[in-house]
Amino acid sequence: MSARSGHACRSTCLSVSAKRSAGAWGFTLIELLCALAIIALLMGILLPSLARMRDSTRKITCASNLKQHGIALTMWTDGPGRGFLPESVSGRFAAGQGGKWVYDLPETLRVHCGDGIPENWDGLGRLYDQEFLDDPAVYYCPSHTGEHPFSRYSESWMNPGALVIYSNYQYRILHPDSPTRQWDLLGPDVTLVADGMRRLADYSHVDGNNMLKRDGSVSWYNDANSEIADFLLMLDGSPTDTAIMLSIWQLLDENGRENANTGSGARDYWGCWGP
Repeated sequence: MSARSGHACRSTCLSVSAKRSAGAWGFTLIELLCALAIIALLMGILLPSLARMRDSTRKITCASNLKQHGIALTMWTDGPGRGFLPESVSGRFAAGQGGKWVYDLPETLRVHCGDGIPENWDGLGRLYDQEFLDDPAVYYCPSHTGEHPFSRYSESWMNPGALVIYSNYQYRILHPDSPTRQWDLLGPDVTLVADGMRRLADYSHVDGNNMLKRDGSVSWYNDANSEIADFLLMLDGSPTDTAIMLSIWQLLDENGRENANTGSGARDYWGCWGP
C-alpha cells in the first residue's frame, strides 16, 4: 500500500469516528421538544410569581414614600405650620354653589402652581419647598402608569418656573381655610394622603390604595370590590365630583377604623372634610 492510499484510509476512518462521536453526544428531536416543553412549563409557573413579587415591591416602595410624607408633615406642624398642615389652593371657590369650596379635579395632584413664580408651591409641594421632603422621587408612586410619571417632571423640580408640576399622591386638604388643617383636631385614623385618585388613570395600583393616617401609620386599602375604581369612573368635572371625592375619603377613613379596632374613630371627623 502506497503512502498516499494509507493517508486517505486514515482520513476516512477519522471522519467516520468523528461522526459517530458527534452522534453519541447529540440530541434527538423528541429530546429537544421535551426540553422546550419543560422550560415553557417552568416559565408559566415562575413568571406570574415574579410579576406578583414586582408588584409587591412597588407597593412597599409606595408605602415607604407615604411614610416619609407622614414624617415631613409632622415636622411641618411642629415647625413653620405651628400646629397646622400645609395649605392648599387646589380647591375652587364656587359662588354659584352657595359659596362653597369644590374639588377642582385637574389640580388635586398639583404640587407647583406655575404662573412663573418659582416659590409658588402648593399642598405637599410646600414640604419640598421648605426642605422637609426634598427628594422629588418620593412624590411619585413606582406603580403609576398614567400621565404623571416622575420621568416627566424630574428636571422641573429644581427650576419649575412657569411649569405646573403634578405628583402621584392625593392630599386631602381642599382649601386654605379648611378647619382640618389644624393638627390637633384630627383623629389618629383620619387619612391625610393617599395614592392618586384624580381619575382612574391616576389610580396607581388598581386593586387598592396606600393611605397615610394622621398618626403617621401607612396601611393598605384592599379595593377587591372596585369600590374606589367605580367612584372614579363617575368623575366628570361636574359639581357632584366633590361629593364623590368625599365619599372616597370616607371609605379610607372607615377602613382605618376597622383595621385599628380600637374605637379611635368614635368622633365623627367626616363632617370636618366637607366643602
